[in-house]
Amino acid sequence: MMSETSLPMPYDDDAERCTLGACLTSNAAVFEAGRIVGAQDYYIPIHRDVFAAVLSVAERGVNVDMQTVATALKKAGKLAACGGAVYLVQLLEGCPSAVNVSQYATRVRECAVLREIRAVSWELWQRANDRANAAELLNEMQAKIIRMSVIRTDSEPELISKTMHRIYGSLDDPESATCRIGFGIPEIDEMLMGLQPGNLIVVAARTTLGKSWLAIQSLLYNAGQGVPCALFSLEMTKEEVARRLLALYSGINAHRMRRGHISDDEVVVLADSAAKFQNIPIVIDAPSSLSVFDLHVIARQLKLQYGIGLLVVDHLGLMALPHHDNRAQAVGDVTRLVKALARELEMPIVLLHQLNREVRDGEPKLHHLRDSGNVEQDADTVLLLHRKGPNSVEATLTIAKQRNGPTGYAELLFDSEIGGFVYPGHPRWNAVDAAKPVEVKRNEIFSAHYHNPAGDD
Repeated sequence: MMSETSLPMPYDDDAERCTLGACLTSNAAVFEAGRIVGAQDYYIPIHRDVFAAVLSVAERGVNVDMQTVATALKKAGKLAACGGAVYLVQLLEGCPSAVNVSQYATRVRECAVLREIRAVSWELWQRANDRANAAELLNEMQAKIIRMSVIRTDSEPELISKTMHRIYGSLDDPESATCRIGFGIPEIDEMLMGLQPGNLIVVAARTTLGKSWLAIQSLLYNAGQGVPCALFSLEMTKEEVARRLLALYSGINAHRMRRGHISDDEVVVLADSAAKFQNIPIVIDAPSSLSVFDLHVIARQLKLQYGIGLLVVDHLGLMALPHHDNRAQAVGDVTRLVKALARELEMPIVLLHQLNREVRDGEPKLHHLRDSGNVEQDADTVLLLHRKGPNSVEATLTIAKQRNGPTGYAELLFDSEIGGFVYPGHPRWNAVDAAKPVEVKRNEIFSAHYHNPAGDD
């Protein structure tokens, strides 16, 4: 009887070598290849190691060439096993043209998918012969096919002593205790200890109550700390997002901006503020449709190209769902894969979500999440934003779930003049609380926490 291993594995040695050679020739080739393949897509083990080294160099913002990749391999203790610098030279010289890197990488990816398809098909064939439940088998098959489009990260089992040493060593590292990535709301950030790499954070609210404002406020806060951020907006255009960012940064009302009801002095302030965004690392994408597979491909490219440390998706309810008879299961596929993406890219992903209509005027709870079971299960942290209505100033941001920390809440006020939320002790708290018109100074909203990379006072 023929077995799966009796057939030759599909792979293309030339395509693997040419992709690697192109990456050693051109940084642009690295970004293009990284958009298509991951290290695990290579069949030859030494090729996996070389490509992993290429990606590690690129993610640090260092120019990728034979020397930097050789150094990375040497530090990982894999240079000799990969054939040394001599083999890197052979890869470099064996690539006809870096211009064709997408073709080489696509071929590598196709072979990887074929190997996965073969493995899955063989398993399903065996299960079918064992008279497995047909409905369960179909569901498993669909789930495996969905996951096939996601490139997995390298992970090796290790003794707990090694993991413990890494954790213990970080206790004395001041940078490890710094809440570098957060929402810019001290009480919440302290309870969360910042947004942790690899975590999926769900922020939910009823429609029009400010979850997009909170997300954009977080982007500006973190970009001001020097963390490159990316936003996928399915609800607003790039221009609408930019207008909100400009309102928060300049202190000038976004609605008046859009209508052109601004003074000559404000025009000068807006022009100056807009120019400062040359130094603020925020990437915006506003596709008309976004599947979890699109998100995965583009996010990996942004990680390589810009080194993004925070990704925000607005919002889950507008993402294209994989085909499923049950919507809750389809949403579950998406949240699981977004969680996997956060772990792969080693950064937090904030996923905005809507609450169901049952909330009305009451305080929201976890069970008010749409498709709550899957979303709650996959999220590391769930925050619920509540206001009594679109015109209400008072707001509450509740940590309803935190896998590795306490729950709690913070009382906030929504600043309808320029958007965003303020907290007790914020420079604008008293003015917003009094609900009276005040003169807003540029950058005042972030004066306590926002570091202006351009050095503006």
